[in-house]
Amino acid sequence: LAQDGWAVVVNYRHTAEGADAVALTVRAFGQRALVVKADVSRHDEVAQMIETAVRELGSIDAVVNNAGVYKRSKLAETDMADWHEALDVNLTGSYQVTKAAEPHLRRDARVVNVASVLASIGSQHGAHYAAAKAGVVAMTKSLALELAPRGVLVNCVAPGAIFALIGLHLYLVIRLGVTSRERLNLHGEWVLPIEGMDYAQTGRNDQDE
Repeated sequence: LAQDGWAVVVNYRHTAEGADAVALTVRAFGQRALVVKADVSRHDEVAQMIETAVRELGSIDAVVNNAGVYKRSKLAETDMADWHEALDVNLTGSYQVTKAAEPHLRRDARVVNVASVLASIGSQHGAHYAAAKAGVVAMTKSLALELAPRGVLVNCVAPGAIFALIGLHLYLVIRLGVTSRERLNLHGEWVLPIEGMDYAQTGRNDQDE
């Protein structure tokens, strides 16, 4: 986006360092970058984020809903807190951000929702995640119909595993049989996590945009 001349609002929930790194890349292309902390599952924080973006940058030309959380677990291992978190972040979060941004979208604006291939093929270890992403697909179709008369295009993408923390973790566990106590660094060497490091910090994409 920055390379094409866009100013970018970078949202994060926990990891400010990652958001700041993205902002630095945006600015390296000579574009404005605004870093905003907000939990997309919380209506008040989403409203504040959009208000800040509009105040600082003006109208909204595009929205990319890519906040996500995936706790890999089977039915018996998934408690209701995990179920609600999956829906609150992956589905409700995308809805709330789009709803808050909608009054500020210009006529030819774009909304891109990030779903998952699991929305169509399912998952043996993530019914809660697959259900939320299937909801994103259905929501996208509905919002596309609703906002089309305004010239707003709404689409979604459904990627498979990608080289991010969440995708790398699933590849190590499913394809290579690596336990949660082991990691593979970028040089192909087996490593162990730093003692005391929270597993969520290395094995989960915790709503970073």
